[in-house]
Amino acid sequence: MDRDLEYLLKKCIMNTNAQIQHRKRFACFSADIVYCSFEPLKVAKSIIVDRASGNIVEVREDIPESGEAMDVIRLDGIVLPPFVDVHTHIIGYSADKGIDLRGVQTWEEVFELLKQSDPTHQHWLIARGWDESKMKEDTVPTKQTLNAIRNDIPIVLIRVDGHMAICNDRAIQEAGLLSYKGKDFDGNKGFVKEEALNLLHKKKPLVSLSQFLKNYIETEKHFLKYGVVASCEAGINHSLLPYVEKLKPILRHSVLLLAEQENYEHITQLPFSLNNRILFNGIKMFYDGSLGANTALLFDNYAGRTNYYGLRVKPIEYYTHWLSELRTKEDIIIATHAIGDRAVHEIATLYADIKPAGIKRIEHVQVVRNETISLMHNNEIVASIQPVHFLTDKNWLSNKLTIDTLQNSYRFKTLMQNVITIIGTDFPVEDVNTFINLYAGIFRKNPWEEESINAEESLNIVESMASYTRKAALWSMIDKLGTLEPNQEATFMVVNHDLVRNPDKLPATEVQAVFIKGEEVSLLNF
Repeated sequence: MDRDLEYLLKKCIMNTNAQIQHRKRFACFSADIVYCSFEPLKVAKSIIVDRASGNIVEVREDIPESGEAMDVIRLDGIVLPPFVDVHTHIIGYSADKGIDLRGVQTWEEVFELLKQSDPTHQHWLIARGWDESKMKEDTVPTKQTLNAIRNDIPIVLIRVDGHMAICNDRAIQEAGLLSYKGKDFDGNKGFVKEEALNLLHKKKPLVSLSQFLKNYIETEKHFLKYGVVASCEAGINHSLLPYVEKLKPILRHSVLLLAEQENYEHITQLPFSLNNRILFNGIKMFYDGSLGANTALLFDNYAGRTNYYGLRVKPIEYYTHWLSELRTKEDIIIATHAIGDRAVHEIATLYADIKPAGIKRIEHVQVVRNETISLMHNNEIVASIQPVHFLTDKNWLSNKLTIDTLQNSYRFKTLMQNVITIIGTDFPVEDVNTFINLYAGIFRKNPWEEESINAEESLNIVESMASYTRKAALWSMIDKLGTLEPNQEATFMVVNHDLVRNPDKLPATEVQAVFIKGEEVSLLNF
């Protein structure tokens, strides 16, 4: 293990032995306001924690005196249950991280980065995060441009949503795509989407184990900065298990395996744990692509395009196979990526017809019709949404969707009122910034903008917090998190603003401390 990595791992220790010695059995944490839960809304003055178990034993309306068996610790700020992000790719990102293109505004900047960079994945050069809607140029480069920069190694530029990439000829060759005939691959331009991109991912190398661990520790710190203590990892292959086994995470993870034949043996063993913080407990399927890549599956054609409705990633038989195969497994999650209204309706129909026993989730639900919402309601299908996507997409939605389809997009309030709804960010497609994610759902605009868009679909802070804490934990199968009540983990965060009473202060809200099972996480301090 190199010295930098060893140092980082040591910094992750929540408390030194010196800090732990001579402490009393119980700790009472108090603050001006302790929000214990949001549905129902419960407020207290203090919580008492059994340090031996790390669980809450009592919630109090007052602040007791310290005694022989209990320390009283005053916290300066507002105490809240921490966030559970129901849709992230922190593990996959750590194994796949290359050059970060988020924030780059011109293609010339991208090309200069490629010229100056060494390979990121053995001899491959991978960059991710470009978004043509944020570039100053109106065009998207093709493989010819990448070939001119360098063609002795594979170069892959992955779009911010992860549903499209631009590849040079060397990458196309090494990914085995020369003979691929699917509609999601344009060999003339080097555009690779959906299933073709999935094949490329299987061929490209991972980063080294040492780099993976460094990437994870750095990203975990970033999650804790925003009060995220647990996440649902939205799809990895079993080939990553040797890397995941080496993790010693502070975060808790619910991990979904991609519904691929090579993962079949491990899928039959679900749920299983690698340690007490990582639980493999479900599968992930992709029904369609993304609006940004023009591959979300719609009922109506894309605006300005004749008879083009997006893509269904796999044949119908693929989805019926996996739903039937796992129909009687009760203690797992079956999550399906579906963005377009037709994709959401078709997978909801399959859930309703086959009736798998596990938790049925649809990830994203960005466009949805009323009849589909009724179908989801009647069959207890969970909507996993990412409000922050709206801030990214709102500027170009009207150019892609017809008026009828546009009216059915990003229906946060309608979903929340009718369907079990949980909240996440889809990191690294969006930043894990929980406060901007909440702001997007409540105000439907960026903090610097004057007017909201479709304000009738705005959420309120209480229902949003419930969907980001208790509901998020429940429907990601992460136990003992989500509320601050007896028998729950004493895992909580301290923030500088009362965001429940003042949601307009969300952009200025900062996490001052995070406690895991009653211990402050020192990771925030380095």
